Amino acid sequence: WQTVFLSTVHEKFGIFYSTFINYFNISFPKKCFKTKKVLNKWINQELKEEKQNIIKLNKKARVTNDLNLSKLCKHKNKIYKTNLLTAKKDFFDQKIKKSKNKNKTTWNIINSETGDKLKSFNNIKIKNNNRVIVNPLKISKIFNEFFTGMISANVNTANGTCI
Repeated sequence: WQTVFLSTVHEKFGIFYSTFINYFNISFPKKCFKTKKVLNKWINQELKEEKQNIIKLNKKARVTNDLNLSKLCKHKNKIYKTNLLTAKKDFFDQKIKKSKNKNKTTWNIINSETGDKLKSFNNIKIKNNNRVIVNPLKISKIFNEFFTGMISANVNTANGTCI
């Protein structure tokens, strides 16, 4: 702070500003990151241009505070959304029609849209008779014995009664 106090009025701001920027850059360094571009194959150039026109119209409506322009923007946005959904539906319909394995393609589309991935169950553990079992074959045998035992137990107790 000595250099700021001892300098002239015109130099004080420059010294203060350079000191401030130096400490600011040390405290908040720039971080670079990559953004992932999601390429939706069903969005065509016409839809992109329509969206840009709606954005421009919306900005103009906000600046001018024109109610008619705002209503027009809402109407165009509604039409854009229906066109977008139609384009998406048509794209996936064509993809399914062209596919050799329609069921697989349908499920791939569903999984890609919902973001659900198949979950791996590598670390399945079960406790049976105070023993922890991690072997998948032994676990499947335990479940099989349990459920088949339930059926035979119910058949034996229901002798002659209608279920």
